[in-house]
Amino acid sequence: MNAPKLSALRVVILDPDPAKHQAEMVRSVLTMLEVSMIRDASDAGRLFSRLQQFQADLLIATVSAAEAVVLANAVRRDSASPNRELPIIAVVPPMTPAELVHVRDAGVTEILVHPITAKALAARIDSVVQRRRGFIESAVFVGPDRRRREGSGHAGPDRRKR
Repeated sequence: MNAPKLSALRVVILDPDPAKHQAEMVRSVLTMLEVSMIRDASDAGRLFSRLQQFQADLLIATVSAAEAVVLANAVRRDSASPNRELPIIAVVPPMTPAELVHVRDAGVTEILVHPITAKALAARIDSVVQRRRGFIESAVFVGPDRRRREGSGHAGPDRRKR
């Protein structure tokens, strides 16, 4: 990962079940990547409080697929949310294709499925930091633009205003 330096990255880790030690692994990877400004939260209430005190650049949540949907909806749609555009990396257990669609459609920026590796987490962080996608707000979706490629190959008229 080249520029910008990850040492300046401010990260909040949400871990509602510390007994599983997922946050410890995430924290270890962040430390290896020279990220030093890391805060923890154990539930959505503490998360919002933490986000008001600590201007995070990234949220990494070690949650279930259902919890990721609830979390993304809270961050993206709740009027009390301190930063609706905050990138969210959800670290989740294996899930069904339908659950994956629900998590993505809730506005999660990146999804990482267990078991995770340092390389995979670093790649997701790189994706969020280096290749940040536009933010979409519509009646049915609030979150990062789900299109990853520049050209879609669509030959018809462009529906979106640029």
